[in-house]
Amino acid sequence: MRRSTMLRRTPDPAPEIISSILLSGRIGPDILHLECYGLRLKHLKSDEIHWLHPDLTVGEVQEKYECLHLEAEWRYDLRIRYLPEDFNESFKKDKTTLLYFYQQLRNDYMQQYATKVSEGMALQLGCLELRTGLTKKNFEKKDHSEKSSLKPQHFN
Repeated sequence: MRRSTMLRRTPDPAPEIISSILLSGRIGPDILHLECYGLRLKHLKSDEIHWLHPDLTVGEVQEKYECLHLEAEWRYDLRIRYLPEDFNESFKKDKTTLLYFYQQLRNDYMQQYATKVSEGMALQLGCLELRTGLTKKNFEKKDHSEKSSLKPQHFN
C-alpha cells in the first residue's frame, strides 16, 4: 500500500493532486470514488497529523506545518478519508477503492492494536486473513481454468 510519491511545492490544491495520483493508475484501475480520498500529513516522530484542506496547496501546507519540525520527518499519505453512506454497495463497483480501504484498515490495526490483542485473537485474525487470501486465489484459479478449458467448437 505504501507507494510513496514525493510532493513538491505546487500551486495545485489537494483535490487536483489526489485526482492526478488516482487517474495515473499508480493505485489501481477504474477508480470511481475520487471524492473518498484525502491527503494526510503525518510527523513521523511525534505522530502529529494534519489533513490537507481542499483549498490549501502543498506549498501553503508546507509553510504552515513543516516549519514546526524537520522536513525529512514528515510524510504525506493518500488515504480513504470519506465514506459514502452506502459504501458497501458503492465499493462493489470500485474494487480498487475497496482494496485500498481494506489495506488501510489492516495497516492501521496492525500498527495500533496488534500488540494489544491476545495470542488467541491474533491467531484467529491470522487464520481469517489466510482464508480470505486462499479463497481469492481459488476463485482466480477456478476462473482461469474455466477460461482455459473452453475448447473451440467447429460447426459443419
